[in-house]
Amino acid sequence: MFRSPMLPNALATGILLAAAVAGPPVLAFGDEPPEAQARAVAALPTARILTLAYPPAKDIPGMGRDASGAGTALQGRVSGIEAAMRDLNAKVVGREIHIELPADVLFDFDRAEIRPDAGTILSRVGEVVRAHPGAQVLVEGHTDSVGEADYNLALSERRAQAVVRWLETHEDLPRSGFSVKGFGETRPTAPNTKPDGADDPAGRQRNRRVELVVTTRGS
Repeated sequence: MFRSPMLPNALATGILLAAAVAGPPVLAFGDEPPEAQARAVAALPTARILTLAYPPAKDIPGMGRDASGAGTALQGRVSGIEAAMRDLNAKVVGREIHIELPADVLFDFDRAEIRPDAGTILSRVGEVVRAHPGAQVLVEGHTDSVGEADYNLALSERRAQAVVRWLETHEDLPRSGFSVKGFGETRPTAPNTKPDGADDPAGRQRNRRVELVVTTRGS
């Protein structure tokens, strides 16, 4: 067995010396047709024919392989975005992606600081935004109707700003891609009170939210 110091062990062990006659080597790959090897011998009668048998190709970390051996990293990225969209219950409307986040998940009562356990859901938002380079993201804050209107308006804007800061800091997304708007209690998605005028806690909870509208670039 011939072992070349210039080749890795795994490759060198696959080199077979077909003839020990002195002369310049002619390298033939394992799938080289016999007639091609015969032509090489005829052209160089004193040649040594070395058949190279490469070891099986190894997968690159982070890139899967399908049945045909093709890389599936891109497919993995696409499926990851689809999963993020499902987790966020995101809606696609034309070129816009609409994401609604409950404020009670993001913030403590009457506060505008992101809760530590809100990082998981905001990271999913970061995945969606990052998948659309150049997209413009409008972040809207909304509250229920409890409290003074001016106070609710300011709270809703502070909460929207807090979401942008979190995405900028933790997801490394550029601040220039975001705009912020606070609407306070002016755009409810559910009644704050029941038909008889009684408090509707479930409706008020739905109204406390942060919405993101991701406008993707046209093709």
